[in-house]
Amino acid sequence: MFVIQASDAPEEEKSALYQLIVSYVVRRMLCGLTAKNYNNVFLRLGAQLRINGVSLATGKAAFAALDGDTVRFPDNAEFRNAISSRRQYGSIQQQRLRHILCQLELEARDKFDEATSLPDDLTIEHVLPDTWREHWPLSDGTQAAADLLTGMSESQLKLIAEREAIKHTLGNLTLLTDARNPSLGNLDFNSKREKLKMSLLKLNHEIAEMPNWTEERIRTRATRLSDLAIKLWPALDSES
Repeated sequence: MFVIQASDAPEEEKSALYQLIVSYVVRRMLCGLTAKNYNNVFLRLGAQLRINGVSLATGKAAFAALDGDTVRFPDNAEFRNAISSRRQYGSIQQQRLRHILCQLELEARDKFDEATSLPDDLTIEHVLPDTWREHWPLSDGTQAAADLLTGMSESQLKLIAEREAIKHTLGNLTLLTDARNPSLGNLDFNSKREKLKMSLLKLNHEIAEMPNWTEERIRTRATRLSDLAIKLWPALDSES
């Protein structure tokens, strides 16, 4: 925003304000909230900064005053829930979702990983495949029907519905180079794990360390990604 850029506020304060704006946009995106009122939101923010001074405190107060689903700043509870249970693949533009996963990869790294840059040809990969039936038995050990319906018991249908709901969530998504992604396809997890071990990405190494990949593993990874996301895109206050 020009009002921030043109001000004589300390660079640290400007940087914190920009980060606050990014947090607002990313949180709303992952929570599936509309972007249609952003022009009004940022005009109002700019006005508040001009009146009350360019500071992080002014920015937080302006965002905190926003009320209603069309404008509010999602808190951590909602953010965590969206990462855990909301469909992200297919709901967010691929380029934006890829950027989010790249940022999570960088946040996951420690000093030993920092020298490794991210390849330019990274694409989004489902660990549990979109088409999983052939090589991925249900959690009770049974095989799903070809149409995920015929001959299935009530308990099997419940497991299928759970899997279908979780496969596009952030916890099941990772990044691979464009050359390696097609080679994994719908393979079983043991085959995928060997490929993931060869990746240079920290997030892939974490997945490859798992003995199996289940709905529970996806939820556990979603918690891990939520922790990283909250550090990257913090809430308005210090809530956990």
